Amino acid sequence: MARAVTVEGVRFERYEAFRKWAEGQPGYWILVRGVPMPSPSPSRKHQKSSLRLLLHLVEAVLRPGLGEVYAAPLDVKLGEDTVYQPDLLVVLREHADRLRETHIEGAPDLVVEVVSPFWISWRSAMTTGEQGCENTGWWIRRRGWWRCMDWRGSGWCF
Repeated sequence: MARAVTVEGVRFERYEAFRKWAEGQPGYWILVRGVPMPSPSPSRKHQKSSLRLLLHLVEAVLRPGLGEVYAAPLDVKLGEDTVYQPDLLVVLREHADRLRETHIEGAPDLVVEVVSPFWISWRSAMTTGEQGCENTGWWIRRRGWWRCMDWRGSGWCF
């Protein structure tokens, strides 16, 4: 299992402070309960999987005008001290008030994460009820199976 890399002694309680700091850092960063962690560059296989799913989501959601579809990197602010960049996400038209110029405020209607070793950190925070993730997520392993999960109040259910 891959271990998450953190920046020693650096913590953030507010999203805006984290965002300002991350802009001056190389690569992409997420924030897990106040601790910044680098988000590694995806592999070619990961990119291909994401692209295929993105094309389907564009056809199913964006073209008919049901909502917006986004690909990483785009911050999803689940709390002042927790910010992620899922591979793909959907915000339906009726939740357009969550869209900000620089990020999504709160849980998207759909999150798609193509599984990688770094995914463990992402998943551990998404399984806490305190983050308000009461929507649907697709966790996809590149070896050919898909797992759809729904938030049931106390955790993700298959």
